Amino acid sequence: MLYPFEKYNECECESGNVKYPLYDGHGIFLSYACEACEKEVLEQFRNDVMEPYEADEPIDEE
Repeated sequence: MLYPFEKYNECECESGNVKYPLYDGHGIFLSYACEACEKEVLEQFRNDVMEPYEADEPIDEE
């Protein structure tokens, strides 16, 4: 059961669950998911994305 303020956070998978953000190993946003569809959503990404990874190139040129 969703409370009124959670209606806007209902997951698109139509499970009725509240969605939450998923982040990669460096805290970069990937997608939204809920308990019912998290596994399915994560299958869209490589397995190693969720692990902290080495990134030695600069993000912004200075």
